[in-house]
Amino acid sequence: MGTLPDEFKQEYENYGDSFFILARLLVEDHNRQFTQSALAERVGVSQSRVSDFTATLHNDGWIARQENQTTFEWDTDRYNPAEKEATEAVSGLYRDLWEVIKIHSQTSTSLWAIFGLIFFIVATVLLAFYFAVSTGLFGESAVPPVLFLLLGGGFVISGVLMTVLTSFQAFVNRSLGRLARSLGLE
Repeated sequence: MGTLPDEFKQEYENYGDSFFILARLLVEDHNRQFTQSALAERVGVSQSRVSDFTATLHNDGWIARQENQTTFEWDTDRYNPAEKEATEAVSGLYRDLWEVIKIHSQTSTSLWAIFGLIFFIVATVLLAFYFAVSTGLFGESAVPPVLFLLLGGGFVISGVLMTVLTSFQAFVNRSLGRLARSLGLE
């Protein structure tokens, strides 16, 4: 769902609720065209009032009007809500991933798990390349497809080993902790 940009809200802060309802309707359904009568019905105001709203928004470049028609749509060249939401989602994903990596890289046990995850990701990419090259999706390749398969398989095995090392490292840490407690070294 699209949201109105801050610039829009500041520019029209003195306009009424009906104006913002119309603008939100257009930005939320930014890939759809609306007639003036449909907008009037959805917003609950007269067609002349909608005409005033659309004229203002069109003159200021927020909405596009189809030539020789009375259909309007949000101008995604000026502000594309889908692009903004996608950018926020990706940046949020990387922020969260960075926080997880920061937390888990502080212990040796978690470090093995991070390496295992990285190896699994690399294996997935290599196996996807193998599939694409072997089916001819990329056309001819200078690299033999079997190389992608071997490397991908090697990274899968390495990822499994790293994941097993995580459990082994936890076992070793627990055993050393018990030994230290029994010897009174804590």
